[in-house]
Order: sequence, then C-alpha cells, then structure tokens
Amino acid sequence: MSTDKRQINFGEKEISAKKMLKLENAKSFIDYISECISGGKRPEPVYIKETYQTLKKVFAREPGLFTGKLVYLWESLGWGYHLLGDMRKTEECLRIQAKLHPHKPDPYINLGAFCEDGGMYDKAVTVYLEGLNHFPADEHLSFNLAGMLRDQGMQENALRYINEAIMKNPHKAFNYKLKGDIYLDCSNPAKAIAYYKKFLELFGANSSTFKSEALINLTIACKKLGLPGESLSYLKEALEVEPFNTAVLFQIGQTYIEQEQYDQAIVPLKKLLDIEPDNAEACLLLSQCYFKNGNRDMFKWYQHRGRKKQ
Repeated sequence: MSTDKRQINFGEKEISAKKMLKLENAKSFIDYISECISGGKRPEPVYIKETYQTLKKVFAREPGLFTGKLVYLWESLGWGYHLLGDMRKTEECLRIQAKLHPHKPDPYINLGAFCEDGGMYDKAVTVYLEGLNHFPADEHLSFNLAGMLRDQGMQENALRYINEAIMKNPHKAFNYKLKGDIYLDCSNPAKAIAYYKKFLELFGANSSTFKSEALINLTIACKKLGLPGESLSYLKEALEVEPFNTAVLFQIGQTYIEQEQYDQAIVPLKKLLDIEPDNAEACLLLSQCYFKNGNRDMFKWYQHRGRKKQ
C-alpha cells in the first residue's frame, strides 16, 4: 500500500514497537474512518485489512502500548468493519477495545447498536445486558436497550429499562420522551402526556425534530382523550419549531377538519402541497374541505389530483 496521510506505518522489525505506534498515524486513521462515516462512504477493504493485521501484531506483542487515544484505533476499526458488513471482525475489534478500556461502556454501546443495525436483535439484547452487567449505572445502555425492546413490541420490558435509565439520570429529557412513546404504544395516553410534558420541560426552548415528534405525539394522546383544543395548541407549537414539517401541517389540517373548521384546514394543507406537490392524502383532504364549503370545482380538481397521485 502506498504511503499517504491515512497510512499507519510501523516500519521495520528492528524499530521498537513504541516508536512504530505514532499518535499522528493513529489520528490519521481515526480521521479517515470518521470521514467515511460522515460522508456515507465505504472504506477501502484492503486498507482496513492491512491496518487490522498490523494492529493485531502490535497488540499481541505489546498490548500496553494502546493507551489514551490509541485505544480508539480499535473502535475505528470496528466502525470500518461495520461499514464493510463484517460483523465478526466488528465484534472482535470492539471486544479488544473493551479489554483495553475496562472502565468504559462505549464498546458495548456501539456493538449493541451495530447488532441492531444488522437485524441481530437477540444478539443486541445480549450485548446490552452484558454491558449493564459491567456498568449497571450507565444510562445509555439502559436507554438503548429500552428503545430496541420498544421497537420489537416488548413494551413491558422496555418500560423496565427506561425506568432504570431515568433513575440513573433523572434530568435527561430523552428518557422521558421514550417513556411517553412506550405509554402511547400501550394505549395509555394520560401517562404518555405526562411524560411528554416532562420531556418538553427539560428540553426547553431548543428546536429539533425530537421536539416536533413529542408535540405530534402529544396531539395524538390528547385526541385519544377527547381533547381536540389541546391537540391543536401542541401542533401549532410544533409548527413554530419546524415551519416546513409536512407531518405537522397534515395533522393541523386534519384536526381542523375533525372540528369542522374547513376554511382553516385549507391553509396548512395548501402549504403542505407547496412543499410536497405529490402528496395524495393532502389533496384528498383538501377536496373534502372544498366539498363541505360547497366549492364543487375545487372539490373535483383536488379529488382528481389526489386519486391520480395515489
């Protein structure tokens, strides 16, 4: 392999291992993998393989050389193999990192997430539980496990672990959002509302998709409890967070229709179609509004447009 800024060059055999393991070389490899992750690029398999073989030789000879930032070479290699779809090598690299970082839960968090990405859900549960066995106070392991169990429809178990995460860090907003999601899944809108409100209280004035999601889910929970006025209030707040969020615009239009306020429903639905002209559901809702308002021409136009887009 030609020498370039990414290469880790350990030199000739007579050079000591300590000299061979240079931080700048390590940093270059870590940066290379970071670029692949952020850019959605597939790393070069030959480069990953050669780096792995070199590090394995040094690790077998002098594992104590891997300290500080150099330990993260194994995390970067794990990411590299994950991007290449080699789960066996990914696990091997992260488990070496776990040996070198016995006081950090990161390898278990990453390995569990990689197993989830690969659809290996039983394996992910095993890894998260293994991590919790070593780091029972780590909220991230509990949160990840709860989220995965929720996605798999295991809501009771998910509640157990999100409760653990909240006990470990009662000030982390996202724990309460996930707990609200679980209660909404369990058809318990009253409890869902309580935890979404707690999330919003802790999250504060920050704007993000997560805040919009919580506000939309609050709307759903309020509707289930027969509180359409509160639903609309939360949707308008979500629109302030993300003015071009089509899901929010759709929900506002739909909520106005449910309240038989057809003129008000037209405005957000038209804005939605400005963003997504091919949204058939929005067209059909608009046709409904114009039908109720007695505008037959616009009713036919949007009905035809909606059916055509389906």
